[in-house]
Amino acid sequence: MHGKQPSEVPTLVQSLLALADSPATVAVLQEAELCDKAKRHLREGEYIAALELVMPLAVSENSLLADLARDIAVFALDEIVDQYYEQGDYQKSIYYLEQWLTIEPKSLYAQIRKAEILWWEMEDAKEARRIYRAVAQRYPKCLEAWIGLAEIALHFEQYQRAYSFLRRAWTALSNPEWAYPPTREIVANVLESLYVLTARLLVRLGDTQNAERILLQGVERIGTVSSYVLEELHIVRQLLAKSE
Repeated sequence: MHGKQPSEVPTLVQSLLALADSPATVAVLQEAELCDKAKRHLREGEYIAALELVMPLAVSENSLLADLARDIAVFALDEIVDQYYEQGDYQKSIYYLEQWLTIEPKSLYAQIRKAEILWWEMEDAKEARRIYRAVAQRYPKCLEAWIGLAEIALHFEQYQRAYSFLRRAWTALSNPEWAYPPTREIVANVLESLYVLTARLLVRLGDTQNAERILLQGVERIGTVSSYVLEELHIVRQLLAKSE
C-alpha cells in the first residue's frame, strides 16, 4: 500500500473488517428480499399483502430501502383505496388514505381524495372542510381544495364564502397545483366543476342569465362536456323560461 507505513496496515485492516461486519449487510439483503416479495404480490393483484410487507419499512426512520418501500406501499394503497371505494366501503377507503398519509403526510392526492369521500359519500362537511382548508393554506394554488370549499359553502348557502373560494380557484387556474394527475379528462372535470359552481352561485344571487352564459362558455371552451354540465344548463334554462 503506497504511502502507508507498515505499522498502519493492521489498523486499516481492522477498520475494514469492522465495517464489513456491520449488521447493515444482513439488513439490506432482508429488506430487498421483502421488497421483491411485495412486488410479486403487486403483480398478482394482492395489494394488501404487498402493503403489509413494506409498510414497516416505509414508516421506519432506520430502513435502508425506505424510498423503495414507500413507492411500493403507495402503489398498493392507491389500488386498495379504489377497490374499497368501488365496493362502497368508504370507511375502509378513508382508513387506507390515512395509512397513505402516515407515509406521505403532504400528499395532495391523498388529502383531497379523503376530503372528497368524506363530503360526497359520507356527508361529513366539517371534517372535509377542515382538510380542504388545511390544503388550501399549504398549497394556495390547489384548484381542488378551493373547489371543495366552494361546493360546501354553496351547500350551506354561504354565498360570500363561496364567491371568495371560487375567485381563488379561478385565479389559481393561471398557475395551478394539481392533486390529481392533470390528464385531459381530469382537467376537463375540474373546469366543469368551476363553471357549474360559478353558475350555481350566480343563480343564488339572482343572475340566471349570466349563469346560462358562463355554462355556455364552459361548453364552448371545454368541448365535449359531461352530463354534469348539461344537466345544470337544463336547470338554468328552465329557471329562465319560468321568469319570462
